[in-house]
Amino acid sequence: MIEGELKKEIKKIIKNAIVKKLNEYKLIGDIKPFHEKLFSKKKIREASFFHSCSTTIGVTLFQNIAYSIARNSKNFKRVEKQFRVEGNFSNQAKSLIEDIIFDLGRKKDDPQKRTPNIKEEIKEILSVSGRGEKSSQVIDLFLINRKNEEIYIEIKTTKPNKGESEKIKRTLLKIVALRNKPVRVLCGIAYNPYEPEEFSWPIPLNYLKIGEDLLIGREFWNFLGGNRTYEKLLSVFEETGKELKEKIENKFREIIKT
Repeated sequence: MIEGELKKEIKKIIKNAIVKKLNEYKLIGDIKPFHEKLFSKKKIREASFFHSCSTTIGVTLFQNIAYSIARNSKNFKRVEKQFRVEGNFSNQAKSLIEDIIFDLGRKKDDPQKRTPNIKEEIKEILSVSGRGEKSSQVIDLFLINRKNEEIYIEIKTTKPNKGESEKIKRTLLKIVALRNKPVRVLCGIAYNPYEPEEFSWPIPLNYLKIGEDLLIGREFWNFLGGNRTYEKLLSVFEETGKELKEKIENKFREIIKT
């Protein structure tokens, strides 16, 4: 749950990111002569500023919040961010990972197309791991839970493209090879842009399976912090937004007048 010092910490993370954006944002190269014939300059500038702020509320912000929530959770005995995993990485493991990714990315009507199955993929990787040259891989979040299970999480944008989805899968499977033992590997996405409908951005679903190696929105945050963490986090964002309202509106007025 998010309360007390953790709540203060998360609000500080959000405020620091937004205030920094407000202070740094400038209208540079903002002339859009064709757009301005269709839409008002005011609306264009407002949209541009909103997009810039929306980018700030992105992966890095959510990585920092996820770290704070996990570090304050009773579910985990060790929490590290930007953790470097080291081990041996064989040519066989490297080739197998690329084969798995290629087969996952095949067209739906291809009889050789694979469906995501992280348990089977881990078994395959472990059959050829444990040898090879020394290598390493950085992961966004590393956890050890109360059962001494190792958990490795990549935190990504809500709609990763094909290249990003392949990179996520490659990172997760490489970690399995480096550790040379069964570990839990996950991709976490901060929110579901299709809510209340199911997440349906098709590209990552070729490579990852929801509930297994892909956790989205409520499921992701509750995994880190326990029941109702997602709802509590939304409340913290709402409170912080109210506290920043005057600063944000002043910036909007400044941009429009320029």
